[in-house]
Amino acid sequence: MVNTIRKLTEAGLPVMGHLGLTPQHVHRLGGMRQQARNDEAAQELILDALALEDAGAFALVLEAIPDSVAKGK
Repeated sequence: MVNTIRKLTEAGLPVMGHLGLTPQHVHRLGGMRQQARNDEAAQELILDALALEDAGAFALVLEAIPDSVAKGK
């Protein structure tokens, strides 16, 4: 998605990212439960957030993740 977001933002379209619990993928994620609960998943989510920022997303929705992960710690 990063390449698509980059193309959209370069074309002047605003993009807001959405990480953590994404309802459209709830079955793939194992149900409606907190995401990024272990260190590996938390690090992956943080890297995804940084990639979205680099691609030009103006904001991120962080849903159902631990506070410490949202703070980037």
